[in-house]
Amino acid sequence: MVVDFKEIPKWCKLWIFPSSRKFYPQEISELKASIENFLNNWPSNEDGFNCAFELKYDRFIIISADDSEKSLSLKTHDKLAAFILSLEAKYEILLLDKINV
Repeated sequence: MVVDFKEIPKWCKLWIFPSSRKFYPQEISELKASIENFLNNWPSNEDGFNCAFELKYDRFIIISADDSEKSLSLKTHDKLAAFILSLEAKYEILLLDKINV
């Protein structure tokens, strides 16, 4: 379940995906909707967990997940990676290349 980013404890899992370019203004609302939809359907072992996201500077996708109740499974991590790869293909950008930072 998606919650406000401030509701996620600071010690929870955090992923930062730097984009190889800034997102265009017309892409941002669609991108936010895609991320929110993914996070609302991103279960771990069939149980939901709190997660949040932010878009910073139109260039960084930041996702956090509260894993205090239980650990996130490998399958859950794989789903996140597959989703990020789909965003790369859709927007013709690189998100997994940390050199962009």
